[in-house]
Amino acid sequence: MLIHIPVAAPALLPMHILVAWITKIEERDADLYGRRNAEEFIKTHKVGERPKSRLRRLLRWLFSTHPPPWVRASERYYDKGVSLWRLFAEDLRR
Repeated sequence: MLIHIPVAAPALLPMHILVAWITKIEERDADLYGRRNAEEFIKTHKVGERPKSRLRRLLRWLFSTHPPPWVRASERYYDKGVSLWRLFAEDLRR
């Protein structure tokens, strides 16, 4: 039996956000591994301008599979003691 599309669609949004967050965690782990094990760590991501709108930053955090470039450029991103949740909250507070 197939699920009717209007019923299934609302369930897809939280699932997408969850998958994107898990991917962010894996990407951060890969960045930490690269920084720890490379002789010369080179940041390969572009540092774009941080949007002033909180809504734009929130949408970037929720729907992208990588942490925002302005967060990845900071040294706190590479501190394993600082969680992605904390970086997310600090970014939206500023």
